[in-house]
Amino acid sequence: MLKYTFSFLLISLICVVVSSQVKNTELQHVIHKRQALKKEVLRHLETSLNSHEALKSSVEPKLKLDSLIEYNQNSETDLWDKKFTKETFRYNEDNNEVLWIYSSWSDDANEWYGLMKEESDYYSNGKLKGFINYVWGVNDQWNGFIKETYQYDELNRLQETTHYSWKNSIQNWIATSLTKYSYNTDNSLKKDSTYHWVADLEDWSIQSKNDYTYIHGGLIHHIYHSEYNTASESWDINEDTWYLYDNIKWLLHSITVYEFHSNEWFRKQMDGMTYNDDDWLNGNGVVKWNITGEKPELTSMTNSYYDYDHNTKMEDLVIPSYLTNTYPQFFHHQVIGRRLYQNELETNTKYQYRTIKYYYSDVDEATNINNRQVNSFELYPNPATDFVYLNFADINQPVQFQLFDIMGAIIFNVQVRATDKVDVSSIAPGLYLYVIQQGNKKESGKIIIN
Repeated sequence: MLKYTFSFLLISLICVVVSSQVKNTELQHVIHKRQALKKEVLRHLETSLNSHEALKSSVEPKLKLDSLIEYNQNSETDLWDKKFTKETFRYNEDNNEVLWIYSSWSDDANEWYGLMKEESDYYSNGKLKGFINYVWGVNDQWNGFIKETYQYDELNRLQETTHYSWKNSIQNWIATSLTKYSYNTDNSLKKDSTYHWVADLEDWSIQSKNDYTYIHGGLIHHIYHSEYNTASESWDINEDTWYLYDNIKWLLHSITVYEFHSNEWFRKQMDGMTYNDDDWLNGNGVVKWNITGEKPELTSMTNSYYDYDHNTKMEDLVIPSYLTNTYPQFFHHQVIGRRLYQNELETNTKYQYRTIKYYYSDVDEATNINNRQVNSFELYPNPATDFVYLNFADINQPVQFQLFDIMGAIIFNVQVRATDKVDVSSIAPGLYLYVIQQGNKKESGKIIIN
């Protein structure tokens, strides 16, 4: 219930300032996706299903994911090149994601507008310490919206997560929910219990829990969701997420969600997996039913197909944890594209409605940032060879970037938005002067181009 409340409030805040293609339903989708995947990351980081974290410490990565862009079909050319939304990622020196920006493309302004961003912090051992999510508000600045913090036990297992909401009336964060985790003797996740803060009682009150069962040496089998009934002081199981495998290779076949109401179990969602000839996951299909009526009604059928570069394995990549630590794992190799399809239910016709492209850069290409919020202009790498990048706090306003030779002759004068890269590969090697300006803020310096 909390995540749906979060989605409704966030949409209410930002829908009045969105002048681009993104509609409320699209924002709701990305919010649900981001938050749901984060919960999956927390769940599977605490089980034997995760292997990427171990690989990060033993394998030197080659590429890092800088952004992914969703495209619609161009009605004039039929090409999938009409920009829609963009997710941008930045990492710290340990290759942990510290900044996520969600932007929408404006055809009228011909530029990206930031709608949401998330800044993450880490303990010295690399464990996630917490994050703050911001939304771009009607006051033309980033406003704190939600915050989460994480605590671990002596075995570095996740022990508690605390969720906060920003309250404008007191200009401070208010704790709203607390989740506690417990484990089996083999350290697999046994249960998580969520409590909500009751202001009148000034205490935490138990609300829900998830119980986990496993099969075949540690593969997750069932997740039973229960709500606490205060009247009867007992637990009511109302949802079962069932992981089904084939019994030969134990590849995940499907994930089905059942909901219990009116004294009966109803199937409300099924996610089926597809594999290539080498048993690598390469797609999935999701079927949803409306189960609130007299009988279940099919409401949607969607499919996703992934395109890969199989020359680059997962351990060679730096990727945000919410993409790499989910189960099932689509990032077994470098993902270069994803095609999204919808089924027209009346005609049973499948049509493509969007495509997603993934953009990478070399790890030694210095697009990483320090684990802090950017409060001033930052130009990097310096020295530079092919590209330079600019970081600055107000990502919704472009900066003017000027480059001069040592005699003062201007080399170029361009507008740059946050996370864009500027091509300097055609400029002769040497020492240059630069000026960065945004409104009344101005900064100058020197840069070496090799």
